[in-house]
Amino acid sequence: MKNKKILVIFLVVIFILAIVVTGIVLKINSKTYTSEDVDKIEEQKQLSFIYNNKTITMEMPENWEYEMKGKEEENNVYLVKIYPNKDDKEKYIILNEDSSFGVCGTGLETESMELNNGIKASIGYYRYESDTWQFVTFNEYEKMYLWSINLTEEEGNIALEMIKTLQYN
Repeated sequence: MKNKKILVIFLVVIFILAIVVTGIVLKINSKTYTSEDVDKIEEQKQLSFIYNNKTITMEMPENWEYEMKGKEEENNVYLVKIYPNKDDKEKYIILNEDSSFGVCGTGLETESMELNNGIKASIGYYRYESDTWQFVTFNEYEKMYLWSINLTEEEGNIALEMIKTLQYN
């Protein structure tokens, strides 16, 4: 009986240490954006739609454009495609939900981010390709992800601030 109590206490201490260390690592990996980045998204509009009986909303800069569900390639359907510049269709973000989403781990770096509603997100970078993030996944929105294509670093930073406003209720 005494050994069980010691084991339980030991496991509780390990659990608490794991939480503390995880918090420290998340703090170290969190990226801070300047007020200049935030100022660039002051004029906003809201993207809002219903998917699978849930409402998805996200604030976005007034001058950014989006299009709803479409087909990019033969079997690649997306929920929303967001453009920082409506005249440049080569740069965009895809918001999608797919249970088969996966990425290659070679060269992958991740950072943590917390949405305004407290949901944790992971930001994926392949720095050998670009300093801009390539994808964002969410702990609680398991199948949902965002994928960036050809964004500049500035557009990527603005998009991350925009993504912080994402809600899926």
